[in-house]
Amino acid sequence: MSPYTRAYLAREFAEIAPLFEAGAVERICTHLEEPGRAYHNASHVRNLLWLLGKMRDHAKDPLALKVAIFFHDAIYHIPTDAQKPPAHDNEVRSVSLMQELAIDATHPALVKAGAMILCTAGHARQEDSDIGLMLDLDLSVLAASPARFARFEQAVRREYEVYPLPLYCMARMRIMRGFLEPHELFNTLVLSRRWQPRAERNLRAAINSLEQGKILGY
Repeated sequence: MSPYTRAYLAREFAEIAPLFEAGAVERICTHLEEPGRAYHNASHVRNLLWLLGKMRDHAKDPLALKVAIFFHDAIYHIPTDAQKPPAHDNEVRSVSLMQELAIDATHPALVKAGAMILCTAGHARQEDSDIGLMLDLDLSVLAASPARFARFEQAVRREYEVYPLPLYCMARMRIMRGFLEPHELFNTLVLSRRWQPRAERNLRAAINSLEQGKILGY
């Protein structure tokens, strides 16, 4: 993690620091620096915090959103055994870490942040606008420039490089096609209008590459 990113995270965490024990942000950073995190790392958290700053007026509970951003990928298993499927408890364990570090885990902002984090496991459309906004920010990379989106696809592949490429491509295609199934991928109207067309183009490009047994940009 660069000194710039570490300082940025510390500044942003200051707003929610009263909700947590001393040293909480350092614990989060330690997790985000774990080996193998090519995408689900501090840079991802930093980018979501920056987007929240732009979308803060659309949030009913910005503190809950900020907590969710900091903790949503705090626990993220990087597979190391090709014979085992990826773990599917990242979100539950991330919420547990948040509660462990909280001064009062029943604080309304933390309860709501926990719900947001759990919803990132499936990214289903949400009626709660704050949960919807959290999911939209988490998927913002889908609407990035083609070059940045390709780097994202390559980074995710590095996180799962233990799996043979044909197997990975099949699994990744299911995920990409799943994102295209909803009529609207994003929950927040202003973001849907801005991001939906770009996300659809990127997803189709990724699927086309995966169908050929390749990762976008390689």
